[in-house]
Amino acid sequence: MSDRCAAKLSPEPSTPGIREPLVTVNDLPADVLLLVFCAVRDTESHCTPWALASVCHTWRELVENVSSFWTRLVIWVDEPNGPLPLARIRKHLACSRELPIDIFISRRREWQPPMGTDHEEKARVKAIMDVLAPHMKRWRSLLLRLLHSDSLPLPRIDLVGHADKLKILSLDSIIDDSAASDEAASPITGEFHTPELTELFMKGVHFREVYVKPCLQMSQFPPPPTLQSICISKYESHHPPFPLVDLLLCLLHCVMTHLRLADLALDCSYTGPPILETTYTRLGSVAFFDITGNVLAEFHRLLSHPVFAKVSYTRCSKDDNAILGASYSLDIEGITDAMTLLKLLLSAVRSPHLCCEVSFKDCDGLSSEVMKPLSRPFATPHGEQWPACPYIKALTFQGCKRFHSSALRSLLQARYDAHAASGSVGEDEPGFMVSAVKELYVTDCCELAQEDLEWFDRHVAVVRWDDWTGGYDRRS
Repeated sequence: MSDRCAAKLSPEPSTPGIREPLVTVNDLPADVLLLVFCAVRDTESHCTPWALASVCHTWRELVENVSSFWTRLVIWVDEPNGPLPLARIRKHLACSRELPIDIFISRRREWQPPMGTDHEEKARVKAIMDVLAPHMKRWRSLLLRLLHSDSLPLPRIDLVGHADKLKILSLDSIIDDSAASDEAASPITGEFHTPELTELFMKGVHFREVYVKPCLQMSQFPPPPTLQSICISKYESHHPPFPLVDLLLCLLHCVMTHLRLADLALDCSYTGPPILETTYTRLGSVAFFDITGNVLAEFHRLLSHPVFAKVSYTRCSKDDNAILGASYSLDIEGITDAMTLLKLLLSAVRSPHLCCEVSFKDCDGLSSEVMKPLSRPFATPHGEQWPACPYIKALTFQGCKRFHSSALRSLLQARYDAHAASGSVGEDEPGFMVSAVKELYVTDCCELAQEDLEWFDRHVAVVRWDDWTGGYDRRS
């Protein structure tokens, strides 16, 4: 980076044999040089102000006087060549003056401690946070990615005060070695005021201690009501029981339009009524990663079977007869069991105009055999009904290797023929049974047979199958 920044501008001689005076970057007016620096900063994400300031005294003086160059602070906690550069951090903060700052504290990927532990990490992080704390009112984002979860500074325990401009808080670690408390009381020491916080990423143990416990015990300590996007990950079964109902009661204090739950062993022993009397509709999207079937079923029950814009299931299981919430868009990823995949699809049938888009990614459970029951209706007391996603308009497949293009064509053709037989009526019209699929996207799955290609090209509006693009809309 420094070599590029220090490159000289030397135009070719305009007259043979006559060499024009050498012009360097430093001969540019200061305002023009600043424009060059801004262009480098905006296009080279790894270019720090220190890379520019270290070239020469002129550049250092120029960069240090422009506070906007210093609003992004990257700190490595595992510097292998010496102590923490606390003086440099203080200088960086001083150069940013009163502007909001974005802070990223992490480890260098190319260097890991022996035996997978770092006994000095916690002390290093504390020293860094002590330097950053006086500037808390200017924090705009605070992102930490450490080795040990025990090294993470926690809101209301280590982080106390007013962070009035903080919008994003992410506290992540490679190893989850924090100990959950058996005590009912929360260990909070004070409030962490974040009136503009909209995005939060935390470990399950930490979220329970600093938000769930005080929210249920002391009404004056709910989570920030402005939270829109929340990700809670990792709560193992060896920790004290973490009731799902407590988690949801806490989350309902937030705006919460996007929720992500990953690898949480939650307690579902509560058998009381749903915590909401009417269906919860505020949540725009929810994503489940490595969540067991009993937790999924209880989540939807406690919220009176909510309606989502989008729901994602990644490496999840599903209990028999469990009723899940409905969604307009359904994403299924990493499901290896055919019955689990089929149950997730069947649960999508809840009410009209829902589940219009379905996406599958890396699902070994999606085979040609699984597609067969989705290709025909079944008899009910109210007549024939299509079992899965009767209103579906778009299908996406990525990395699903266990089906043939002929099976997918049979699925789409059966729905197309049934839709045509009904007079191609709309969803709101009498006689509607099933929609015809309008969009099909397939990547890295199976070979596309020629006869299937020809059918898709004639009967589906938009088709993209690996490198081939077709569909009747393309010809109109």
